[in-house]
Amino acid sequence: MEESLFKSIKVLIVEDDPECARNLHRYTETLGFTVKTVGSLRTAMGEAADADILILDTKVNGGQVSTETLMETWTASGLGPLCIVAGDEINRNSLIQSGACNVLQKPIQMATYSAIMSFYAKYILRGKKVEELTQEIKELKGKIAEDVKRQSRKIWIVAGISIVAILISGAEGLPKVIEFLQGVL
Repeated sequence: MEESLFKSIKVLIVEDDPECARNLHRYTETLGFTVKTVGSLRTAMGEAADADILILDTKVNGGQVSTETLMETWTASGLGPLCIVAGDEINRNSLIQSGACNVLQKPIQMATYSAIMSFYAKYILRGKKVEELTQEIKELKGKIAEDVKRQSRKIWIVAGISIVAILISGAEGLPKVIEFLQGVL
């Protein structure tokens, strides 16, 4: 059912590496999207207005940095989600601040790509704007970071209590400490 709904969503892939372009194109089609793949920045500029989602390689046309020109045009128009694909080390935070919803490192993990594309599609189908999507992603990342901090604190507190308990009770108290830890964690 999702696949037929996704067919109405147009994805523009801007990638000049033929093998990567072919693989991304095929996989995006198998997810149910309507896909157009271009290998040059010039062609992408002409096609971008018709796309709902843009998948952009950070370097197109033999190393020309494409993120600046196309990202500015794309994000200024508020056309839809922008996902950046990078084959080299890049500054993710800078790209996110510039308007990218996600940054994926090559080789792309298709399970991650699939989840991101489904996420984008559901928002497009619900009529959400890019700004709302980007804000929700940032909030979700913040919640995840807080959960990680909370869990880390909990582990350190439990570890500290365990060490103190072992020091106080000695070796004979170790089974009780282990039993306590199993109940807490």
